[in-house]
Amino acid sequence: MDLFKHRVLWIPPLGVAALFILVILFLLPSLTDLTVHWQKIEPAFYESRALLFEQLKEEYPARAEAGQKLGLILGTSRAGEFEQADIAKLIPGSYSFYISAPFSSPIFFAYWLERIFAEGMQPEFVIFEIDPILMTNRAMEFTLQYSLDGRFVWDRTELYRQLPADPWEAEGRGFSYDEAESYAAAALFGLHRYPINFDSIVANNSSLGSMGLMLGFTSPIEFRDHVKGIMQIANKEKLGGIPNPMQAQKRPEEMIADAREKTKIFLEGFEISPTQIIFIKNTLRDLARRQIPVVVYWPAATAEYHENVRAYEMIEHVQEPLRKLLVEIEAEYPGSYLKMYDPNPDPEFQCRSFYDSHHLSGGCFPELTRLLIRRLSPGL
Repeated sequence: MDLFKHRVLWIPPLGVAALFILVILFLLPSLTDLTVHWQKIEPAFYESRALLFEQLKEEYPARAEAGQKLGLILGTSRAGEFEQADIAKLIPGSYSFYISAPFSSPIFFAYWLERIFAEGMQPEFVIFEIDPILMTNRAMEFTLQYSLDGRFVWDRTELYRQLPADPWEAEGRGFSYDEAESYAAAALFGLHRYPINFDSIVANNSSLGSMGLMLGFTSPIEFRDHVKGIMQIANKEKLGGIPNPMQAQKRPEEMIADAREKTKIFLEGFEISPTQIIFIKNTLRDLARRQIPVVVYWPAATAEYHENVRAYEMIEHVQEPLRKLLVEIEAEYPGSYLKMYDPNPDPEFQCRSFYDSHHLSGGCFPELTRLLIRRLSPGL
Protein backbone atom coordinates (compact mmCIF):
# COMPACT_ATOMS: atom_id res chain seq x y z
CA MET A 1 0.00 0.00 0.00
CA ASP A 2 1.05 3.60 -0.67
CA LEU A 3 0.86 4.41 3.06
CA PHE A 4 3.59 1.85 3.77
CA LYS A 5 5.74 2.82 0.78
CA HIS A 6 5.47 6.58 1.29
CA ARG A 7 5.56 7.39 4.98
CA VAL A 8 4.95 11.07 4.28
CA LEU A 9 1.34 10.10 3.57
CA TRP A 10 0.94 9.31 7.27
CA ILE A 11 1.39 12.97 8.20
CA PRO A 12 -2.18 14.18 7.43
CA PRO A 13 -4.05 11.38 9.24
CA LEU A 14 -1.60 11.49 12.17
CA GLY A 15 -2.02 15.27 12.34
CA VAL A 16 -5.82 14.92 12.43
CA ALA A 17 -5.55 12.24 15.13
CA ALA A 18 -3.19 14.41 17.19
CA LEU A 19 -5.55 17.38 16.85
CA PHE A 20 -8.50 15.25 17.95
CA ILE A 21 -6.57 14.04 21.00
CA LEU A 22 -5.65 17.62 21.92
CA VAL A 23 -9.29 18.72 21.58
CA ILE A 24 -10.40 15.98 23.95
CA LEU A 25 -7.45 16.51 26.29
CA PHE A 26 -8.01 20.22 26.79
CA LEU A 27 -11.70 19.70 27.58
CA LEU A 28 -11.03 17.16 30.34
CA PRO A 29 -12.13 18.52 33.75
CA SER A 30 -8.95 17.17 35.35
CA LEU A 31 -6.92 19.46 33.08
CA THR A 32 -9.19 22.51 33.06
CA ASP A 33 -9.19 22.44 36.86
CA LEU A 34 -5.45 23.04 36.66
CA THR A 35 -5.41 25.65 33.88
CA VAL A 36 -8.51 27.78 34.63
CA HIS A 37 -7.83 30.41 37.30
CA TRP A 38 -9.38 29.42 40.62
CA GLN A 39 -11.24 32.75 40.85
CA LYS A 40 -12.86 32.30 37.42
CA ILE A 41 -16.22 30.79 38.40
CA GLU A 42 -18.09 31.43 35.15
CA PRO A 43 -17.34 28.06 33.46
CA ALA A 44 -18.51 26.13 36.53
CA PHE A 45 -21.58 28.31 36.88
CA TYR A 46 -22.63 27.82 33.26
CA GLU A 47 -22.04 24.06 33.56
CA SER A 48 -24.27 24.02 36.65
CA ARG A 49 -27.21 25.33 34.60
CA ALA A 50 -27.28 22.06 32.67
CA LEU A 51 -27.58 20.16 35.96
CA LEU A 52 -30.28 22.58 37.09
CA PHE A 53 -32.22 21.91 33.88
CA GLU A 54 -32.13 18.17 34.56
CA GLN A 55 -33.43 18.85 38.06
CA LEU A 56 -36.26 20.95 36.63
CA LYS A 57 -37.22 18.15 34.24
CA GLU A 58 -37.20 15.61 37.05
CA GLU A 59 -39.31 17.70 39.44
CA TYR A 60 -41.77 19.23 36.97
CA PRO A 61 -44.27 16.33 36.56
CA ALA A 62 -44.88 15.91 40.30
CA ARG A 63 -45.05 19.65 40.92
CA ALA A 64 -47.47 20.13 37.99
CA GLU A 65 -49.66 17.31 39.27
CA ALA A 66 -49.74 19.03 42.66
CA GLY A 67 -50.89 22.24 40.99
CA GLN A 68 -47.69 24.21 41.56
CA LYS A 69 -46.95 27.08 39.18
CA LEU A 70 -43.53 27.17 37.53
CA GLY A 71 -41.86 30.56 37.36
CA LEU A 72 -38.60 31.37 35.59
CA ILE A 73 -36.05 34.03 36.48
CA LEU A 74 -34.00 34.86 33.39
CA GLY A 75 -31.06 37.00 34.35
CA THR A 76 -27.45 37.59 35.23
CA SER A 77 -25.70 37.48 38.61
CA ARG A 78 -27.84 40.51 39.49
CA ALA A 79 -30.90 38.24 39.60
CA GLY A 80 -29.34 35.44 41.63
CA GLU A 81 -30.40 36.88 44.98
CA PHE A 82 -34.12 36.86 44.34
CA GLU A 83 -35.45 34.40 46.92
CA GLN A 84 -37.91 32.00 45.35
CA ALA A 85 -39.56 31.55 48.77
CA ASP A 86 -40.35 35.30 48.81
CA ILE A 87 -41.89 35.01 45.35
CA ALA A 88 -43.96 32.02 46.51
CA LYS A 89 -45.41 34.13 49.34
CA LEU A 90 -46.57 36.70 46.79
CA ILE A 91 -47.64 34.14 44.16
CA PRO A 92 -49.09 31.29 46.25
CA GLY A 93 -48.41 27.81 44.97
CA SER A 94 -45.48 28.91 42.81
CA TYR A 95 -41.85 27.83 42.61
CA SER A 96 -39.20 29.69 40.61
CA PHE A 97 -36.16 28.29 38.81
CA TYR A 98 -33.22 30.55 38.04
CA ILE A 99 -32.14 30.43 34.40
CA SER A 100 -29.42 32.91 35.24
CA ALA A 101 -25.63 33.05 35.14
CA PRO A 102 -22.86 35.66 35.42
CA PHE A 103 -22.94 38.12 32.50
CA SER A 104 -25.47 36.02 30.58
CA SER A 105 -27.54 37.38 27.71
CA PRO A 106 -30.89 37.17 25.88
CA ILE A 107 -29.31 34.42 23.76
CA PHE A 108 -28.76 32.35 26.90
CA PHE A 109 -32.38 32.91 27.94
CA ALA A 110 -33.69 31.91 24.50
CA TYR A 111 -31.64 28.71 24.50
CA TRP A 112 -32.90 27.43 27.84
CA LEU A 113 -36.47 28.51 27.16
CA GLU A 114 -36.45 26.48 23.96
CA ARG A 115 -35.24 23.42 25.83
CA ILE A 116 -37.86 23.91 28.53
CA PHE A 117 -40.67 24.20 25.96
CA ALA A 118 -39.32 21.20 24.04
CA GLU A 119 -39.80 19.09 27.19
CA GLY A 120 -43.44 20.15 27.43
CA MET A 121 -42.90 22.34 30.48
CA GLN A 122 -45.06 25.46 30.67
CA PRO A 123 -43.97 28.38 32.89
CA GLU A 124 -46.78 30.37 34.48
CA PHE A 125 -44.73 33.59 34.66
CA VAL A 126 -41.30 34.94 33.70
CA ILE A 127 -39.01 37.60 35.16
CA PHE A 128 -36.79 38.79 32.29
CA GLU A 129 -33.74 40.92 33.15
CA ILE A 130 -32.71 43.48 30.54
CA ASP A 131 -30.56 46.61 30.54
CA PRO A 132 -27.88 48.13 28.25
CA ILE A 133 -25.20 45.70 29.46
CA LEU A 134 -27.14 42.71 28.12
CA MET A 135 -27.62 44.32 24.70
CA THR A 136 -23.96 44.40 23.68
CA ASN A 137 -21.73 42.02 21.73
CA ARG A 138 -19.65 41.65 24.88
CA ALA A 139 -22.62 40.06 26.66
CA MET A 140 -22.44 37.14 24.19
CA GLU A 141 -18.97 36.02 25.18
CA PHE A 142 -19.72 33.66 28.07
CA THR A 143 -22.86 32.33 26.37
CA LEU A 144 -20.95 31.45 23.20
CA GLN A 145 -18.07 29.93 25.16
CA TYR A 146 -19.83 27.94 27.85
CA SER A 147 -23.43 27.38 26.76
CA LEU A 148 -25.66 26.50 23.75
CA ASP A 149 -25.39 23.53 21.39
CA GLY A 150 -24.59 23.12 17.73
CA ARG A 151 -28.15 22.55 16.54
CA PHE A 152 -29.44 25.67 18.29
CA VAL A 153 -26.72 27.83 16.75
CA TRP A 154 -27.09 26.28 13.27
CA ASP A 155 -30.86 26.79 13.23
CA ARG A 156 -30.42 30.47 14.12
CA THR A 157 -27.52 31.44 11.88
CA GLU A 158 -27.93 33.55 8.75
CA LEU A 159 -24.96 33.39 6.41
CA TYR A 160 -25.85 36.59 4.55
CA ARG A 161 -27.62 38.63 7.16
CA GLN A 162 -28.86 42.05 6.08
CA LEU A 163 -29.31 44.55 8.90
CA PRO A 164 -31.02 47.97 9.02
CA ALA A 165 -29.21 51.07 10.20
CA ASP A 166 -31.34 51.12 13.36
CA PRO A 167 -30.59 47.96 15.41
CA TRP A 168 -34.08 48.13 16.95
CA GLU A 169 -35.46 47.36 13.48
CA ALA A 170 -33.39 44.16 13.22
CA GLU A 171 -35.33 40.96 12.48
CA GLY A 172 -34.25 37.43 11.61
CA ARG A 173 -33.23 34.09 13.01
CA GLY A 174 -30.41 35.34 15.21
CA PHE A 175 -26.67 34.84 14.69
CA SER A 176 -24.36 36.21 12.06
CA TYR A 177 -21.85 33.87 10.45
CA ASP A 178 -19.00 35.37 12.53
CA GLU A 179 -20.88 34.75 15.77
CA ALA A 180 -21.61 31.16 14.81
CA GLU A 181 -17.93 30.74 13.97
CA SER A 182 -16.98 32.00 17.46
CA TYR A 183 -19.29 29.44 19.01
CA ALA A 184 -17.85 26.63 16.86
CA ALA A 185 -14.27 27.54 17.80
CA ALA A 186 -15.12 27.39 21.51
CA ALA A 187 -17.13 24.18 21.15
CA LEU A 188 -14.58 22.30 19.06
CA PHE A 189 -11.26 23.48 20.44
CA GLY A 190 -10.50 23.16 24.13
CA LEU A 191 -7.59 25.61 23.94
CA HIS A 192 -9.95 28.27 22.60
CA ARG A 193 -12.44 27.81 25.43
CA TYR A 194 -9.84 27.18 28.12
CA PRO A 195 -6.60 28.86 26.98
CA ILE A 196 -3.50 27.86 28.90
CA ASN A 197 -2.29 30.68 31.13
CA PHE A 198 0.81 29.91 33.16
CA ASP A 199 -0.01 32.67 35.64
CA SER A 200 -3.30 30.86 36.35
CA ILE A 201 -1.49 27.55 36.85
CA VAL A 202 0.88 29.20 39.34
CA ALA A 203 -2.03 30.89 41.14
CA ASN A 204 -3.95 27.61 41.35
CA ASN A 205 -0.99 25.98 43.08
CA SER A 206 -0.14 28.85 45.41
CA SER A 207 -1.11 29.28 49.04
CA LEU A 208 -4.20 31.16 50.19
CA GLY A 209 -2.20 32.37 53.16
CA SER A 210 -3.62 33.14 56.58
CA MET A 211 -7.08 33.86 55.16
CA GLY A 212 -7.18 30.41 53.60
CA LEU A 213 -6.12 28.75 56.84
CA MET A 214 -8.73 30.70 58.75
CA LEU A 215 -11.42 29.49 56.34
CA GLY A 216 -10.08 25.94 56.46
CA PHE A 217 -8.77 25.66 52.87
CA THR A 218 -5.24 24.54 52.07
CA SER A 219 -5.24 25.52 48.38
CA PRO A 220 -7.10 27.72 45.88
CA ILE A 221 -8.42 24.65 44.03
CA GLU A 222 -9.86 23.30 47.29
CA PHE A 223 -11.64 26.62 47.78
CA ARG A 224 -12.99 26.51 44.20
CA ASP A 225 -14.27 22.97 44.78
CA HIS A 226 -16.05 24.30 47.85
CA VAL A 227 -17.73 27.00 45.72
CA LYS A 228 -18.84 24.33 43.23
CA GLY A 229 -20.37 22.45 46.12
CA ILE A 230 -22.30 25.57 47.10
CA MET A 231 -23.63 25.76 43.54
CA GLN A 232 -24.90 22.18 43.81
CA ILE A 233 -26.62 23.00 47.10
CA ALA A 234 -28.10 26.16 45.55
CA ASN A 235 -29.50 24.08 42.69
CA LYS A 236 -31.07 21.53 44.98
CA GLU A 237 -32.36 23.73 47.79
CA LYS A 238 -32.77 27.15 46.17
CA LEU A 239 -33.57 26.06 42.58
CA GLY A 240 -30.46 27.80 41.27
CA GLY A 241 -30.61 31.03 43.23
CA ILE A 242 -28.05 32.14 45.79
CA PRO A 243 -30.02 34.41 48.15
CA ASN A 244 -28.02 36.37 50.68
CA PRO A 245 -29.77 38.19 53.57
CA MET A 246 -26.78 40.47 54.24
CA GLN A 247 -27.15 44.19 53.53
CA ALA A 248 -23.68 45.37 52.64
CA GLN A 249 -22.91 48.97 51.73
CA LYS A 250 -19.60 50.36 50.47
CA ARG A 251 -18.36 53.80 51.43
CA PRO A 252 -19.55 56.70 49.19
CA GLU A 253 -16.08 57.32 47.78
CA GLU A 254 -15.80 53.63 46.82
CA MET A 255 -19.18 53.77 45.08
CA ILE A 256 -18.17 56.85 43.10
CA ALA A 257 -14.93 55.17 41.97
CA ASP A 258 -16.78 51.95 41.08
CA ALA A 259 -19.44 53.86 39.11
CA ARG A 260 -16.68 55.59 37.16
CA GLU A 261 -15.03 52.24 36.38
CA LYS A 262 -18.29 50.51 35.37
CA THR A 263 -19.25 53.48 33.20
CA LYS A 264 -15.98 53.22 31.32
CA ILE A 265 -16.46 49.48 30.81
CA PHE A 266 -20.15 49.35 29.88
CA LEU A 267 -21.34 52.79 28.76
CA GLU A 268 -18.45 54.49 26.97
CA GLY A 269 -18.53 53.49 23.32
CA PHE A 270 -21.81 51.63 23.89
CA GLU A 271 -23.25 49.89 20.82
CA ILE A 272 -26.41 47.80 20.65
CA SER A 273 -25.94 44.34 19.19
CA PRO A 274 -28.56 43.59 16.50
CA THR A 275 -28.23 39.90 17.43
CA GLN A 276 -29.29 40.60 21.00
CA ILE A 277 -32.24 42.65 19.75
CA ILE A 278 -33.34 39.80 17.47
CA PHE A 279 -33.22 37.30 20.33
CA ILE A 280 -35.07 39.68 22.66
CA LYS A 281 -37.82 40.19 20.09
CA ASN A 282 -38.17 36.52 19.18
CA THR A 283 -38.19 35.41 22.81
CA LEU A 284 -40.73 37.99 23.97
CA ARG A 285 -42.98 37.18 21.00
CA ASP A 286 -42.80 33.49 21.81
CA LEU A 287 -43.72 34.14 25.45
CA ALA A 288 -46.57 36.43 24.35
CA ARG A 289 -47.86 33.86 21.86
CA ARG A 290 -47.92 31.29 24.66
CA GLN A 291 -49.78 33.81 26.89
CA ILE A 292 -47.08 33.64 29.59
CA PRO A 293 -47.05 36.84 31.70
CA VAL A 294 -43.68 38.61 31.65
CA VAL A 295 -42.21 41.42 33.71
CA VAL A 296 -39.03 42.89 32.25
CA TYR A 297 -36.74 43.86 35.12
CA TRP A 298 -34.34 46.77 34.60
CA PRO A 299 -31.79 46.11 37.39
CA ALA A 300 -31.34 48.45 40.33
CA ALA A 301 -28.11 50.46 40.34
CA THR A 302 -26.41 52.95 42.61
CA ALA A 303 -27.40 56.60 42.26
CA GLU A 304 -23.90 57.38 40.94
CA TYR A 305 -24.08 54.76 38.19
CA HIS A 306 -27.71 55.50 37.29
CA GLU A 307 -26.81 59.17 36.81
CA ASN A 308 -24.28 58.03 34.21
CA VAL A 309 -26.89 55.75 32.61
CA ARG A 310 -29.05 58.82 32.10
CA ALA A 311 -26.12 61.00 31.02
CA TYR A 312 -25.23 58.52 28.27
CA GLU A 313 -28.90 58.57 27.16
CA MET A 314 -29.50 54.90 27.89
CA ILE A 315 -33.09 55.67 28.88
CA GLU A 316 -33.82 57.31 25.52
CA HIS A 317 -31.87 54.84 23.37
CA VAL A 318 -32.52 51.58 25.23
CA GLN A 319 -35.29 51.70 27.81
CA GLU A 320 -37.85 53.72 25.86
CA PRO A 321 -37.52 51.61 22.65
CA LEU A 322 -37.82 48.50 24.83
CA ARG A 323 -41.02 49.80 26.43
CA LYS A 324 -42.37 50.56 22.96
CA LEU A 325 -41.51 47.02 21.86
CA LEU A 326 -43.44 45.55 24.78
CA VAL A 327 -46.52 47.58 23.82
CA GLU A 328 -46.23 46.49 20.18
CA ILE A 329 -45.94 42.80 21.11
CA GLU A 330 -48.93 43.04 23.45
CA ALA A 331 -50.95 44.51 20.58
CA GLU A 332 -49.71 41.77 18.23
CA TYR A 333 -50.79 39.01 20.66
CA PRO A 334 -54.10 39.93 22.33
CA GLY A 335 -54.33 38.59 25.86
CA SER A 336 -50.57 38.67 26.40
CA TYR A 337 -49.02 40.52 29.31
CA LEU A 338 -45.59 42.20 29.11
CA LYS A 339 -44.65 44.98 31.51
CA MET A 340 -41.43 46.63 32.63
CA TYR A 341 -40.26 47.56 36.10
CA ASP A 342 -37.34 49.92 36.66
CA PRO A 343 -36.84 50.45 40.41
CA ASN A 344 -34.25 53.21 39.98
CA PRO A 345 -36.67 56.17 39.70
CA ASP A 346 -39.33 54.55 41.91
CA PRO A 347 -39.67 56.53 45.19
CA GLU A 348 -41.30 53.50 46.82
CA PHE A 349 -38.07 51.55 46.36
CA GLN A 350 -36.26 52.56 49.55
CA CYS A 351 -33.66 49.83 50.24
CA ARG A 352 -30.62 50.97 48.27
CA SER A 353 -27.57 49.16 49.65
CA PHE A 354 -25.14 47.83 47.04
CA TYR A 355 -22.11 45.57 46.76
CA ASP A 356 -20.99 47.55 43.71
CA SER A 357 -22.55 49.87 41.13
CA HIS A 358 -25.08 47.37 39.82
CA HIS A 359 -25.26 44.57 42.39
CA LEU A 360 -27.96 45.22 44.96
CA SER A 361 -27.35 43.83 48.45
CA GLY A 362 -29.25 40.66 49.21
CA GLY A 363 -31.02 42.25 52.16
CA CYS A 364 -32.84 44.61 49.79
CA PHE A 365 -34.32 41.88 47.59
CA PRO A 366 -37.46 41.21 49.65
CA GLU A 367 -38.60 44.80 49.05
CA LEU A 368 -37.57 44.69 45.39
CA THR A 369 -39.42 41.39 44.94
CA ARG A 370 -42.62 42.83 46.38
CA LEU A 371 -42.52 45.83 44.04
CA LEU A 372 -41.65 43.72 41.02
CA ILE A 373 -44.34 41.06 41.62
CA ARG A 374 -46.89 43.86 42.02
CA ARG A 375 -46.26 44.69 38.33
CA LEU A 376 -46.55 41.02 37.36
CA SER A 377 -49.63 40.09 39.39
CA PRO A 378 -52.32 41.61 37.08
CA GLY A 379 -51.19 39.23 34.35
CA LEU A 380 -51.48 36.07 36.43
